[in-house]
Amino acid sequence: MGKWGRTKLTLVWKMGSDPIHRAKAGCASTGNSVCVSQRRKSTISENGLSLFNKFVSQSDTFNLKTGWNLTSLPFQSDSNFPLADFFPEAQTAYVFNDGKYVETNNITSGKGFWVKIPEDKTYTFIGDPLNAYTETFAEGWHMVGSSFYSAQPITEPENCIKAIFVYKNGAYQQTTTLDPGFGYWIKIQEDCELKTSSPF
Repeated sequence: MGKWGRTKLTLVWKMGSDPIHRAKAGCASTGNSVCVSQRRKSTISENGLSLFNKFVSQSDTFNLKTGWNLTSLPFQSDSNFPLADFFPEAQTAYVFNDGKYVETNNITSGKGFWVKIPEDKTYTFIGDPLNAYTETFAEGWHMVGSSFYSAQPITEPENCIKAIFVYKNGAYQQTTTLDPGFGYWIKIQEDCELKTSSPF
């Protein structure tokens, strides 16, 4: 869905329980991506020559439990995702940066984070899938996310990963695969580049 115009262009929709969609404002090749939640707002406007394009690519379902959940969002984004747009019931959330926990109101594509919710809840999200990602890590513990497809991470140099843990049903479990929708603790033995593979 898209429309060109030289004056202010406004896109309006009915508010409801639909998941978040992404809109692009500006020229197709240089426009800024805008994250839009149909639960929280019903219109966006842009001055000048504008293109609004609604993308609906893939969906993923998250089954979160009461209390703390270690999760991640396997979707592409040009900027951070507002936590409240995805998890409006969230009581708090934390990321792990530079060896310590930091409370956050925003979450980053492909990054792991802790989120606390008051009751069991199923969320369904739609967006452009994060097919793969590459990150550089120093020796030590890191919290990472998944891509949209299950993958076994590879490193350069090889065999830099000492252990990977996922948090499910209130307990840690050791794993070798990064599945979508979960966050992970990963122990790196030496400075390295980590990649997740894509089926495409």
